[in-house]
Amino acid sequence: MKNVFLLCVLILGMAQLGYCQPCDSELTPVENSEIQYKYRQNRCEGFYNSKVSAGGIEVVCLIKGEFHFSLEKNEMVEISSPFVRKQPVRVRAVGIPLKTYYRMDAEIAPGAVFSLPVGEILYPQKLSDEKIGIFGWLEQGTDKIYVPVASSAKLGKNPNNDKIMLYLRTSTDVENVKWRTAAMLKGICATPDEWKDTQKPSYRSGQAIPIALPEAKALCVEVAAKEKNSALWLKRNIRLLLKD
Repeated sequence: MKNVFLLCVLILGMAQLGYCQPCDSELTPVENSEIQYKYRQNRCEGFYNSKVSAGGIEVVCLIKGEFHFSLEKNEMVEISSPFVRKQPVRVRAVGIPLKTYYRMDAEIAPGAVFSLPVGEILYPQKLSDEKIGIFGWLEQGTDKIYVPVASSAKLGKNPNNDKIMLYLRTSTDVENVKWRTAAMLKGICATPDEWKDTQKPSYRSGQAIPIALPEAKALCVEVAAKEKNSALWLKRNIRLLLKD
């Protein structure tokens, strides 16, 4: 315990990362030590061996604007939490296409910025920005409250876009994808509004499903999608904190 405490104290002294962020113990890193998921300076990053997925609807990105970077060795991406500034925010980057078993976990201290070096894992493995999603979250017991992050690339383009975008993914082909929102007050979802259609009538497995979120302080988002060639409906309820 003493050594863990000292590690946290050392990390607290870093300018960008203010809290002790362990790697996800539920992941099994690949054997290759150069690319395996492990602690790397200010984050846990790398590849892991997959587990059998039970399917469903997954959150793969929640961002203000767009997530862009140049796939170059010297590229650096600064990640911030533009709306939640008074408490630490956990940050996760994931591979969006199916069978892209990449993960990055970190934590942003209140009001701070986290720097992600592209050259260590993403560049040599040719993982471009369109293959990576990133989001923040707060832990509330066993639940996650999702939080938008913002990114700024040193070399890549940084579009001027303030829209908050939520991206989802399913592990099977789906159709009739619909979503609706409700205000969230003190963690409780109010009565939802009307169902809305997504941009496309159907999506392939592993394809990002974009949803442009309305302005709000806190939202509950309900998503439903029917599996193709099946009567089964996938459903997901997501709670979002968009402002402190």
